[in-house]
Amino acid sequence: MPLMGSPAIFTYQTPLTLNDTLVQNEWQWVMGTGSTGGTVATYESGVAIYKIGVGVETADETLEVKIVADGVTIPATGLALTAATDYACYLTVNAAALTEAVIITAKDALSQDNQGIMVESRNVAVAYRKTTALGANAGVIVVSWGKK
Repeated sequence: MPLMGSPAIFTYQTPLTLNDTLVQNEWQWVMGTGSTGGTVATYESGVAIYKIGVGVETADETLEVKIVADGVTIPATGLALTAATDYACYLTVNAAALTEAVIITAKDALSQDNQGIMVESRNVAVAYRKTTALGANAGVIVVSWGKK
């Protein structure tokens, strides 16, 4: 039986980056737009997210990254980051709890099992925030992505 339709081909885009001073518990949007409280206002359409990297520049802080795909929020899981260290994100599922989450881990600890496309969806938004207040601190996020 022939395939119906054509496979989705994504064109690689210049990575989205944000290097900004973070305010405790206020979401900063790197893809799409929204409120600091976390409500999405606009999405990027026809997106595949390949990788997300994060970091903090000076004081150690706890960061969270969340992805909203087609109106469904993939919850953020926080991690206390060490300043000037590279971290990567991956999507995980917990079968026992029937949940999924965005996990942050040290880049060197990222398993090959977590190297695939994170999210592919019609409408996507990505945000991050710090949940601690250890000082005036710039947070860094880089999103590698493609667009239909």
